[in-house]
Amino acid sequence: MLESLRVFQKQPGFAAAIVLVLALCTGANSALFTVVNALQLRPLPFPHSEQLVEISVPERRAHLEDVRHVRSIESAGAFLAWNYAITGADGVRMAFSIRVTADLIPLLQIQPVLGRALTRADFGTHVVMIGYGYWKTLGARTDIAGQTLILDGELYSIVGVLPADFFLQVRDAKLIVPDLRISGNTIARLHPGVTAAQAQAEIAALVPSGRAQVTSLSLAFRGNDARPLVLLLATAGFVLLITCANLANLQLVRGLARRREFAIRTAIGATRARLFLQLARESLPLGVAGAALGLLLTRVLHDVILNILPVNIARRLSGADALALDARVLAFTVGICLVTVLLFGLLPALSALRFDIMARLRDAARGSTRERQRFGQILVIVEIALALTLLSGAGLTFKSLIQLQSRYLGFRPEGVLRAMIDFPAARYPGLERKAAHYNEVERRIGGIPGVVSVGIVAPQAFPFGGPRVRGSRFEIFGKPQVEALAEVYAANPAYLDAIRLPLLQGRWFTAADTASRPPVAVLSEIVARRYWGQDECIGQRVRLNSDRPDSIWTTVIGVVGDVRNPVAAQWQPTAYRPFAQTPSISALLMVRASVADPLSLAPSVRRELHAIDATAPEFRIVARLDAAVLDYVSGERFTTTLLGIFAAIGLALAAAGVYGVMRYWVASRTGEIGIRVALGAGRLNVLRLVLGRATFAAACGIAGGLAGAIALRKVMATQLVEVSAVDPVVLSVAAVLIFAVAVLAAWAPAQRASRIDPAEALRTE
Repeated sequence: MLESLRVFQKQPGFAAAIVLVLALCTGANSALFTVVNALQLRPLPFPHSEQLVEISVPERRAHLEDVRHVRSIESAGAFLAWNYAITGADGVRMAFSIRVTADLIPLLQIQPVLGRALTRADFGTHVVMIGYGYWKTLGARTDIAGQTLILDGELYSIVGVLPADFFLQVRDAKLIVPDLRISGNTIARLHPGVTAAQAQAEIAALVPSGRAQVTSLSLAFRGNDARPLVLLLATAGFVLLITCANLANLQLVRGLARRREFAIRTAIGATRARLFLQLARESLPLGVAGAALGLLLTRVLHDVILNILPVNIARRLSGADALALDARVLAFTVGICLVTVLLFGLLPALSALRFDIMARLRDAARGSTRERQRFGQILVIVEIALALTLLSGAGLTFKSLIQLQSRYLGFRPEGVLRAMIDFPAARYPGLERKAAHYNEVERRIGGIPGVVSVGIVAPQAFPFGGPRVRGSRFEIFGKPQVEALAEVYAANPAYLDAIRLPLLQGRWFTAADTASRPPVAVLSEIVARRYWGQDECIGQRVRLNSDRPDSIWTTVIGVVGDVRNPVAAQWQPTAYRPFAQTPSISALLMVRASVADPLSLAPSVRRELHAIDATAPEFRIVARLDAAVLDYVSGERFTTTLLGIFAAIGLALAAAGVYGVMRYWVASRTGEIGIRVALGAGRLNVLRLVLGRATFAAACGIAGGLAGAIALRKVMATQLVEVSAVDPVVLSVAAVLIFAVAVLAAWAPAQRASRIDPAEALRTE
């Protein structure tokens, strides 16, 4: 090994360049893998988590009653995300929390950091567990158990602190409150040896619809969040392969330059196997050094990735040890090290050791350059193919992002301030009190100069609740056999104008549609067409959220335009109720402004809300509605940005490869080119000779790259919206671009060849 290191002391720049390039590629791959590992591969932080499943019933939430008598289930519970108003020294703040049923925490078998876990006996009492992060913000007091919090105006006692790695879909829940009486996300622990398929069959036989879905909790919680990261990890792997191909070319040139040395060693008794081991020992320190430095860079790259990750993924990685370098990450890094050593060191070594001893001893300079040129050209073709595949992927995701950002969502988000507001439920009991309170909110904010209209809608998810478009079940009067679906929202009379949602038939809500008047509803166009076709739906009666015991029959009074989530492929089936008939303690404000920047109205809105109720918490997530739309595609923007960066790196590496191979080819053919010029070949002929070789390699690489892009079309299709994975325009532009880059990279060597002096070239030969 020391002998190998001494060899590279003669070429420190060469060795340092290889180590640095390998470190960057290894670090990028390891950093991305660490995130994928944390999101998808690491077991859930619950004992025997393989027994945990999530249960869902199509068209409605799964009720605990659905699984109470299922023999394959050991225990079941449910949870629901909730916001509580915490009153502290700094005022009232909303806290993202989780409400749970009596059995949920016991079945998860949580081991608290301090205090105790919630038990079945705690259900309905004023006790809470607090999250690890929230405990830290409270000073990480060791005597926290027994301390009190004021939630929604009522006193609660803290009984324990959740572990740092605890999460139910997200990591940043501040509170766990045992008071869930309605249905939520249902989780069950199966008896040992029972499969999810067995439980699903048993539950399906018990529910009215005859259908149920039982999914492992790991898959249910993690879903497809890491799919873009897996794609980016594969992309980083492509860049690593291109890098290895470039370094292999460098190693091959270096190995061929030492063929006379190898021939002498062979002549005095060294076997080729021994020479191969010698070259392997020379490459191994570079690979190990690159991997070690890459592992050190991983932590730095973690911070970079976390800063640009989409919010829905980043909030899942907020735990202190979420990105720990565990055995799986170390094994992955070691694997990368071995692969890179094999690709950039050992394969060129095999080529360099293929020689005829007597020929090498007679003439070291002339060598088997044709063999090296052939191998080098193959490597360049591979580089171009991989770079084109990357470039095509980047182009497709970029076109998809443009489509997403410019698509019509059914409403006009420009010029609208969006804010989430919450009020303590205890202060506003009953429908009338809640409705009167929000009427005052609309009146006070509507009086602010620059405000055009004040829309109010609940729940707060609208229209960004997620790509789910199935909705909740509703019943059509006289058609009990029809399984109708729609997402249900409550909206005030001004909401239509606030977001510029078009009214297509009938009427929208008015101030007269109060809780004392007959219940009414408005449907979206897709709902009206799907369930009534060409028939008139105005005047029909429907029972929205029909699976809920408090659902009532309402009369359809109008039809409005469809809306959709920015990343959803379909329009969302939607139904609306008057806010005065179904008011909520939490709502979303949509304030349409006449001023250039609606955010400038935020201080005035805050002041008016505080004047209405000084005990209410600060409103949350204040943003322009058009900015919120753009934020919703942050995941696609993140994927496109990184894919574009990797594609640019791959393109630059491919250009460097073409330049290096053509430069070597010109240098090794100086005598031949000199003879051609001496025999009458002009500059144009020489340029055509060199560029022809480069364009041949580019054409072969483009063919391979297009084949790769087509082969990966199913993978790419999962990341695209309204764009074909084999879009001919994108593939054509990518092919033309990489062809042009290859020709430009070969231009300098071609120019050098065209200026060769025949006499000097022949003297050199």
